[in-house]
Amino acid sequence: MKLKLTDREKLHIMDEALSHIKKVEADPDVELDNADPYDAWYSFNERIDFNVHESNFGGNYVVGADYDDEPLEWHCSAYAVELNEDETFRINTDISNLLFTYKQGKVKLHDE
Repeated sequence: MKLKLTDREKLHIMDEALSHIKKVEADPDVELDNADPYDAWYSFNERIDFNVHESNFGGNYVVGADYDDEPLEWHCSAYAVELNEDETFRINTDISNLLFTYKQGKVKLHDE
């Protein structure tokens, strides 16, 4: 099921995700507070979380990897956040929206 987002929400999430990507690409060994550089989850608001991850989860930087020379390819998706029966929040990965992919400085948008 597709997560419905306003244009403003999409732009804000994309801006945050692209900032994350640029930071990691500038310093592949960067250490981030509360986030994996190559598979980061962020809370956007009380109903939306988003994930920005690299296709190989940063594997391009593993010495001897077959894909050492491949450029990084990033993906950004937003997910619904819901309350469970015990009133704790959970991410519902069945309700999502792939916003964009990013590779070699080019953004490919994925429209609804």
